[in-house]
Amino acid sequence: MIQIHFMRLRSLLVGIMTLLVLCACQPSLNWREIHDTDGHFRIMMPGKPASASRDIVLSGIPCTMQMRGVTEEGLTFTVGWIEAHDAQQTGLLWQAMLQGMLSNIGTTVPSGTAPGTIVRATGKTPQGTDIAMHARFLIQDNYVYQIVVTGPVKQLDTAVSDHFLQSFTRDLSKNPPAQP
Repeated sequence: MIQIHFMRLRSLLVGIMTLLVLCACQPSLNWREIHDTDGHFRIMMPGKPASASRDIVLSGIPCTMQMRGVTEEGLTFTVGWIEAHDAQQTGLLWQAMLQGMLSNIGTTVPSGTAPGTIVRATGKTPQGTDIAMHARFLIQDNYVYQIVVTGPVKQLDTAVSDHFLQSFTRDLSKNPPAQP
């Protein structure tokens, strides 16, 4: 009789422990689908993003960088993009965006990095704090995109970053590419 109670108690404890582990693995972030106001893309973000725009020069090319971003639970999620006036410039802009973001944390571009691949890097903030960056840099039509999540090395979870990075899709319903 005592052994039956022990087995039931053990089963109950195993069930509770399993539930706690599953709850700990689920991100508590409030994911929502964000549509770019100009109809260029859709992406999942863990909160309502702020918008910004600024004129910059990349590889000697003047351009306007548009961004949407949100910080939740110590992680910063951003999507930024540039529209190249000349499609021949997208490769230069892509390389400059990639190098610029990685140099911000004091690291270099991993060899073999191609547009669209996920780049995972660690480095330091200007204040010397350890930081991790998971990112994708894409070229689509005349647009160059950077989808980036950054945060403390021990806090940036691959499952969370992959959910964000892989949720990016072009939203061509409002703004289809020009036909040749």
